[in-house]
Amino acid sequence: RKILIKNHNNDCQIWIRNENLVVTINNKPVLTCPDLITLLDKSNKLGLHNSDLKIGLGVLVVGLPNSEKWHTRRGYKIFSPIHFSLPFPVVRLN
Repeated sequence: RKILIKNHNNDCQIWIRNENLVVTINNKPVLTCPDLITLLDKSNKLGLHNSDLKIGLGVLVVGLPNSEKWHTRRGYKIFSPIHFSLPFPVVRLN
C-alpha cells in the first residue's frame, strides 16, 4: 500500500506495511527502513497515525536515524525494504 503526498513541485510516496517503510520523491527512494519514517500534522506538529490521513490534510514527513544495530546484515534481514519484498535498496538518513 502507498500513501501519496503532493505539493507544487514533487510527488512523495510512502510505502507501508503496518509501518512506514520507504519514502520516494518523484519515484526515487530517499529514505527507507530501518530508519524511522513518521508523519506530523503540519498545523500542530503532532504525530499522525496512517489511519488519520485525509485528502487535503497538510503533513510533514520526518525521518529519524535508527540505532546502528539495525544497520547490519542481521538488522537488514529483519527490517529492510528487501525483507518486505519491496523493490528498493536501503537508503539511510544522512
